[in-house]
Amino acid sequence: MTKRPTISLSVPADLKYSALVRDALKDALSTTKIPHSWIYKLVVVLDELFMNAVKYGSHSSDRVEVSLHITTRTISFEVRDSGNAHQQELSANDLHSIMSKNESSEDLTRQSGRGLAVFMKKWVDKFSIKDNPDGGLSVYVEKRMSSCIEDKIDEKLVKVIKNGRRTSYHVAFDEQLLSDEEYISKLTKTSLNHKGQSFVFDFRLLKFLSYEHFSRILALETRILDAGGKVDIINVSLQEKALFDTLKETLLAMPS
Repeated sequence: MTKRPTISLSVPADLKYSALVRDALKDALSTTKIPHSWIYKLVVVLDELFMNAVKYGSHSSDRVEVSLHITTRTISFEVRDSGNAHQQELSANDLHSIMSKNESSEDLTRQSGRGLAVFMKKWVDKFSIKDNPDGGLSVYVEKRMSSCIEDKIDEKLVKVIKNGRRTSYHVAFDEQLLSDEEYISKLTKTSLNHKGQSFVFDFRLLKFLSYEHFSRILALETRILDAGGKVDIINVSLQEKALFDTLKETLLAMPS
């Protein structure tokens, strides 16, 4: 079995380093032949693990350890925190119990803890949590290359509504549509080729919302608005809308 070298990162427990962690996995997976949609999904998984380690398993002065390993058969990564959170420290069994509860709950926001429960069941082949001898948790994820099969987009998720000379698009986002880079590009080209179009972004099918989800939706919205179009967002909670607006302000404030 041909092995690619393990990538090890030790980064401050700060969410501003999320992009560095995500990019490390994207770069590593770009050397493989797995579909782009699965690169996106695995990056979402790692991003969620890193966010949970920072928010629930670390002080701001701590570091989070991330290791990535790719062979010709598997992709695996592990995220390790120090357990020095302000809240009462969780054990591996505690986290398993929380995930089981989150998976069955209908009342949770679609962010963070809910996402962890959903995609660990749907997107990875192996998943384990263990207590570190010196405190904190290590979360290990493994995905077989052979199970990274490209899924087809349900074209019914995007409805074209014609009203006289105007055409609007109702986009019911789900995880599969968001993970398909080619289809997102197709929507982007539609907005650029037909300036001034109206889009409705419907979040009702999304079981969780990650930073990567928000970033991809925001990029699409920005291109539509730049082309003179209009975007309405529906079926989104106030908390999710606030996060979306905060992310938008942060990206707009960054130097171009």
